[in-house]
Amino acid sequence: MRIQREQVVAAAWALLDEAGLEGLTMRVLAKALSIQAPSLYWHFPGKQALLDAMADTLVQDVARTLTADSPWEPVVRTVADDLRRAFLQHRDGARVYAGTFV
Repeated sequence: MRIQREQVVAAAWALLDEAGLEGLTMRVLAKALSIQAPSLYWHFPGKQALLDAMADTLVQDVARTLTADSPWEPVVRTVADDLRRAFLQHRDGARVYAGTFV
């Protein structure tokens, strides 16, 4: 079974929502995908790389709201509101995003 990177990220979000950040391990994720854990390392060299990809998907829609010609005040408020909404969309969503900068 060939698995795509996007499938891994989607399954990681589902597992995160169920088990939290501490419960999200490469081994448990592989089991949820019915693959061997080493197969995950084809897509992600480690858990941090997976979390980085998850954080990217979390804020994709937020970045789309930015335009070069918009006044900065409403843009800042919109981005802050959208980020908050994105963080609250998933269990430990803010922790996933914050962990990408550590």
